[in-house]
Amino acid sequence: MADEEKNVDEALKQEIWKYSGKAVAYTSVFICGAILGYLLWGDACGRCDSVKSLTAEVSAARSKTETVEAQWGQKYRALEREKEGLERQLKGGA
Repeated sequence: MADEEKNVDEALKQEIWKYSGKAVAYTSVFICGAILGYLLWGDACGRCDSVKSLTAEVSAARSKTETVEAQWGQKYRALEREKEGLERQLKGGA
């Protein structure tokens, strides 16, 4: 009887150690993952504001570029019309 109780106690201790080891391993992997995740992406929320401001700056720059391109196009077309008018005057006068 004493040997059977020792074997049962020993088997129980082995199972407890086995599951405790697994629990420690899983917990350590989870904690390492959380630390690594924080180190790599922890400041993502803090950078949202800077991303928003940079996006606004890019949008403003694109808008300004489109405005300048439109103005340049208008001036170019006006110069072309003026050039054509002057060419017509030269042909008509010559």
